[in-house]
Amino acid sequence: MPVCEESMIDLGDFKKAVEEAYEQFRLFVTQCPSAREFLKQPPNQDRTPIVQQFLEDIHKCTVVPLNRLQPGYASWLFSMGEGRMKVVYDHSQIQGWAKEQMKTIIGSPPPNNAPALSKFLEDVQTTRSLLHELGHLRLAEDLLANLRKSPPNERKWATAQEEQKAWVFAFCFLGLMLGKYAHETRQIDDHCDDAPKIIV
Repeated sequence: MPVCEESMIDLGDFKKAVEEAYEQFRLFVTQCPSAREFLKQPPNQDRTPIVQQFLEDIHKCTVVPLNRLQPGYASWLFSMGEGRMKVVYDHSQIQGWAKEQMKTIIGSPPPNNAPALSKFLEDVQTTRSLLHELGHLRLAEDLLANLRKSPPNERKWATAQEEQKAWVFAFCFLGLMLGKYAHETRQIDDHCDDAPKIIV
């Protein structure tokens, strides 16, 4: 099937997203040096607060859980005025998606560990959304310009290409974390490469 070129970001934008993900990853591991700790699987996971702290400490970007974003959108980037930004994520919507995903994975009836699995999937999805908004913050120059000259909390829409770049950024970042996890694991056990089982 031929690829629709109109739906693709160009190679320059792709490279910029990858390079920015690499730079942000390097900053992130100064705060969270262990990928094994960050990528803990259920029931011990807790990635969201670590990413939230990174956004707040390094980028001065406030992170706020909210339960009233537009359906189909788990997170949004807003201006707070005076050059400060805010990431809002819709916890109730993410909870709903996690439950849907859990049904797809395990069917019904739910197993005994269903609450732990649901919490894990919420954490995974929230982490992805926060990194996606960080991608906008680092890459979407036109969107940021519009936000900065708008009243606080006014909603601005990213273009399809800006959305694409932000997701490329988010999963490059997570791919780097998974690679670091694999490297750390091999340092502990030369015969262990369990990275494929890790959900990012």
